[in-house]
Amino acid sequence: GITDDRDMSEQTPQQHDLNDAWAAKVLAVAAIRIGDTVAEIGAGHGALTAGLLAAGAKVHAVERDELRSKGLRTRFAAQIADGSLQLWTGDAQQWQHHLPPGWRVVANPPFNLTAPLVHRWVVGEDPPPMAIDLVLQRETGMKMSPKPGEQNRTSVLMAVAGRASVRLLLPREATTPPSRVDLC
Repeated sequence: GITDDRDMSEQTPQQHDLNDAWAAKVLAVAAIRIGDTVAEIGAGHGALTAGLLAAGAKVHAVERDELRSKGLRTRFAAQIADGSLQLWTGDAQQWQHHLPPGWRVVANPPFNLTAPLVHRWVVGEDPPPMAIDLVLQRETGMKMSPKPGEQNRTSVLMAVAGRASVRLLLPREATTPPSRVDLC
């Protein structure tokens, strides 16, 4: 896995873990199929991870927090052993991976990493992901999928890869602790 040697004590963003019920709704919208290869950024306590594995996906998860990663390694020891889950600890921006054509993203990433990760996925990956399903701040989701005539730099970038849309609105209470902003 990745080891990030920087002192993160002052850099750690607030962590928002999806609860199981909302993770299930996000996964229903993502429509994961058996055998899909999925990158999950910000695995947290594993609500999305568990659902992805239950759907039959091969999961490549990244979690920056070492304690959370340790908990994931314990919770999903059998899936790590059988190869259905690969877990890396470290900064997702530093994660070097080689995923097969047709891979996709399903994630609840740290909000401060959304823009650089999406940019990387859209213009910097070879092969690029087939689909990107993210839990985001609602305002960010709206910027990525604006109404006609309201395009912006972010939405133009997204148009390079396909069509962005907000498919699910989440309340602040969909995460623990509750988000300070509305989600989609």
